[in-house]
Parts: sequence; C-alpha cells; structure tokens
Amino acid sequence: LLRKSDVSLSISIIFSFLLILGILARLAIRPQLITYIFIILLIYILLNYEGKKNIYIYVPLMFLIWGNMHMGVILGMSIFILFIVAKIIGNKTAYRNINKKEKNPEIKYLLIAFLFSIVALLINPNFLNTYIYAFSHTQMDMLEHINEWKSPLRAESLSYYYIKIYIFFLITGLIIVFYSIKRKEYFPMLIYLGIGIYSLQSMRFVADFMLAVFVFIILASDFFLNKFKFRKFINSIAAKVILSILLIFTIISSYNNSFYTNFLYNKSAGI
Repeated sequence: LLRKSDVSLSISIIFSFLLILGILARLAIRPQLITYIFIILLIYILLNYEGKKNIYIYVPLMFLIWGNMHMGVILGMSIFILFIVAKIIGNKTAYRNINKKEKNPEIKYLLIAFLFSIVALLINPNFLNTYIYAFSHTQMDMLEHINEWKSPLRAESLSYYYIKIYIFFLITGLIIVFYSIKRKEYFPMLIYLGIGIYSLQSMRFVADFMLAVFVFIILASDFFLNKFKFRKFINSIAAKVILSILLIFTIISSYNNSFYTNFLYNKSAGI
C-alpha cells in the first residue's frame, strides 16, 4: 500500500523503527499477538477494498477465526464499523441510495459483510455469553491494581519509554485529521480519533493504537512533507546515513539482551 502510494522509504523506516520500539513491551508470547496480526490484516483488506463481493467472504471468515482466539476481535469489529461509517460519510450519493433502496454495490457489500461478521462472532462455544463474560472482566475492581490496566497518562506510566513513543504517535497523529479532511478520506481520521480515545483507557491498548494508525501516520506525514517541500531532505543522503546508524545500533543492541538494557525496559508485568 505504501509503495503504491509512492511514500518516501525513509519516512516508512523511521516510523517502522518507532513502532517496533513502541510495541516491544507487548511482544511477549501472549494471546494479544493474534489481535495484532488480525488488526494489520483487517486494515490491509479494508484499504484495498474496491467494491468487490469478496469482502463478505474474507472479513466474516477472519472474524470467525479471530473471535475464537482473542477478545481483541471487538476492536476489530469497531474498526470495521468505522470503515463503513467513513464510506457512507464520504459518499453522500451512496447514503441517499441506501435511503431510497436503490442499488449501490460498494455500500451494499459492506453491509452484507457486516451482517455476516456479526453472525461469525456468535459462532463460538458460548455464543453471546463469550462477550458478556469478557465485558464483566473489564468491570472488576482489582484491575486498578494491575499495571497494564492503568492509564498511560498517569505520572508513573509516562516514565516508560514505550509510553513516550505512544504519546509521540498520539500527538503526531493529529496530522491524520488534516490529511483526511484534505483528501476527503475519513477512515484514517475516524481510526485516529476512535482508537485514540480507546487507547487512553489502559496501557494494554497503546500497542493497538500504534498498529492501527501506523499506515495512516506515514501517509499523512508524507503528504505534509510533500506539501511543504521537505521530502527532498528526507530522501537525502544525510537522512539515509542517520537511518543506517539507527539500524546498525539496533542490530548491535539486540545482542545479549542489551537492547532492553539500553532502553531501560522494565520487563516486569502483572500486579
């Protein structure tokens, strides 16, 4: 997608490097890895959607698998809903066609895929109780004593390097709003605002946010740099030398666990 959009390779590498550092704390062997994979896959499918019928095959099938593996599927469904809303907002003609019950393949296929996806979510051993049970866990009083469920904006959290990267994504992501309005593509803006608010609730959600806005923040940054004539510097030899140094540093630091030590990453988790 980034290659198709002719995005600067340097910008992609910079944000990829930051993303890796930002989600490093969550890359343990835990079920949320399934959600990270499916978030990327879902956004890839949606951004490549061209009004074809196959969306109501691939997306529901993905939700069927995802829903039986991790409750992050609820975030996935939220992303899908935001995509449908963005399509309707960006296409007033399509919205009128829905009201008049006229044919509009793009919106129609999305709505069919949405209905099939709802059914797919309910195909699990405990039907609707799966989600009721998961929701009840988010209401437990003991969550306030578990580190990953605490707010990323509390004073103690702000000392973590990956939270600082998250804050950088959160602030820099404001350009996504401008990008969306200029391009009249509202999905990136809705993702940024919706998942951004969601991520403020708990530290365990910051990686979800960074993954969800990753592509859009690169597209928006490239758009801005192009608009204000800074792209030439980003593609310059000096910029490539800096990126090469970062890459070499990362490779060297990965030896003997020193990468964690250099970034003062506290590997403790839980209570």
